[in-house]
Amino acid sequence: MPNGEAIFGVFDGHGGKEVALFVQKKFVEVFKKLPEYKNGNYEEALKKCFITMDDMMDDDKTKDPITEYSLSAGCTSCVALITKDHIYCANSGDSRCVMARGN
Repeated sequence: MPNGEAIFGVFDGHGGKEVALFVQKKFVEVFKKLPEYKNGNYEEALKKCFITMDDMMDDDKTKDPITEYSLSAGCTSCVALITKDHIYCANSGDSRCVMARGN
């Protein structure tokens, strides 16, 4: 990431792996282009990226064999963005994240 951030995501396909593969392939690329990300508004950037992924699924006309999917397929997501000072966690669906420290 350009500003020294790190981003991690788990994408759990429901109804097949294709949507999870699509999101895995596109998430960071889309996230880095968002004005909210570039302006350091990471919370809004994460929200907007999730919505953009959903919109891209509706608009996907490429039908790349790796990402071709059924309309009944989907995926849950859990994404963590780590900056110098903060950890931001965002999810969609029933995926959750737990942070533990020490023992």
